[in-house]
Amino acid sequence: MKHVVTVTMNPTVDITTETSKVEMGRKLRCGEPRFDPGGGGINVARMVRELGGEAVAFFPVGGTSGEMLKELCARENVATDTMPIEGRTRESLKVFEESSEGTYRFLLPGPRLSDREREAALQRIEELAEGAAFVVLSGSLPPGLSPDFYREAAERAAAAGARVALDTSGEALEAGIGPALHVLKPNQDEAAELAGGDVVEDEARRERLLERLMNDGVDIVFLTLGEREVVVESREGGRLRFRPPEVSRRSPVGAGDSFLGAAIHALANGAPLEEAARVAVAAAGATIGTEGTSLSRREDILALCERVERIA
Repeated sequence: MKHVVTVTMNPTVDITTETSKVEMGRKLRCGEPRFDPGGGGINVARMVRELGGEAVAFFPVGGTSGEMLKELCARENVATDTMPIEGRTRESLKVFEESSEGTYRFLLPGPRLSDREREAALQRIEELAEGAAFVVLSGSLPPGLSPDFYREAAERAAAAGARVALDTSGEALEAGIGPALHVLKPNQDEAAELAGGDVVEDEARRERLLERLMNDGVDIVFLTLGEREVVVESREGGRLRFRPPEVSRRSPVGAGDSFLGAAIHALANGAPLEEAARVAVAAAGATIGTEGTSLSRREDILALCERVERIA
């Protein structure tokens, strides 16, 4: 079984708690906090491990929060390869408001990486790519890191023999698209950024975007359109469409990462694209049904697979 390498350049310690009501200017008494490892690539590695695969999560760490992040990964048996930096690993806060059953999410920007740290990260990604089935580049970039970082990382990883997947947003997404990518996973908001407008209702715009991504050299596009559908565009296999099953919605946090982790695990182990897409849709749905930033369990994912509908 070939392993998967994930890259998270802006990891976080996720803190989840609840309070009765959020009111300006008042002390808000919160419940017992929950601490989880956070960041796109780390969550992808967690899902690969949950499904029985082997994954190594690479990420920069700094300060006491960085040490805590490593401990949290170890607690979940996620193998890590970390790079020390001068800055402090960020923390994020998610607060559930009991009165409204709404959620507030507070995301800090993360530490700045020096030019030396940037080059060291690229070099380590290239080394880790050797012998890996996939290198997954996922999540936001920290402040000051140029948007083309993922493109260079993808080119180096592909040159080392790994297939590359990208899941990010904004300028980093636009700059990262190129022939070094095997898999791209935009959600409906990210796709709208790329296409210059809505891709859910505007099917013509969606078609133009998918055609552009194929022309840019991407082999497989997993386009997730929320509860509506998932569109899979493949250079070799044509198009597949799936309708996600209805689930009890508790928290959408981590659903996209669960989707990608499940898809990559399946593809890394030689599964057909339809099977990979089906388990990915199930993984996202199962994660939505969990609390906090916890991800779904293998048994829940496999049970939900039977309810993923293929759209003709």
